[in-house]
Amino acid sequence: MTKRLIVILVYLLGLILLLWLGAWQVQRGLHKQQVEQATKRETKLVQPKQLDNLGWQQLIYQPVSLKGQWLSDQSFHWLGRSHQGRMGVEVLVPFELVNGELIMVNRGWLGEQSLGLEVDPLLDDLNTGAVINGQIYRPTKGVTIGKSIIDNSHWPRESLYLDLEAFAAALQKPLLPYVLVLAEGSSGALKRVWQPVVMSSTKHFGYAVQWFGLAVVFLVFGFIWFRKKS
Repeated sequence: MTKRLIVILVYLLGLILLLWLGAWQVQRGLHKQQVEQATKRETKLVQPKQLDNLGWQQLIYQPVSLKGQWLSDQSFHWLGRSHQGRMGVEVLVPFELVNGELIMVNRGWLGEQSLGLEVDPLLDDLNTGAVINGQIYRPTKGVTIGKSIIDNSHWPRESLYLDLEAFAAALQKPLLPYVLVLAEGSSGALKRVWQPVVMSSTKHFGYAVQWFGLAVVFLVFGFIWFRKKS
């Protein structure tokens, strides 16, 4: 009797897990669908003077123009970023807005063979006012293991993750919880590799169907087993 109860318990846990995975994929698919719709929506470039009337949340995935100055001597290299089979880094530089707030700017991808070269001169007006264009998004930290920044002894800092909290601690200044991805062709822009959606909503919904399908099969086999044992 005890053995049978254990089997039933394991069966129910497995069924619940399959259903949860299917529901999670549906949730992810709905979120990606919203992102896809937001990025496809035609919007005008939001100018600096309009920012006071808009919240940052309303600017996500919209083309934005920001005015301020680069803090190019305090940049970050996001390690382990690949592009077309080549390894490199994504260069992130804080940008101080005219109101004093700091936002991290993703300048783009740089191959490993170019890391020994000086890349900051690509930025214009380093010590004066600058206007930059790009797309706003709010990154998620995700799962991390250990410290994000692997070396705090020199600039640019090297980081394993896009961790705005760690970047703010290194800068000893608060950062907005958003990133501006420089538009292609902008002054200071490197190779743009960022994509708002890595896995499409269609794939998430497809995985959801697979998990729910497995749950149905699991349920059928469980019903057959229970009938035989009755």
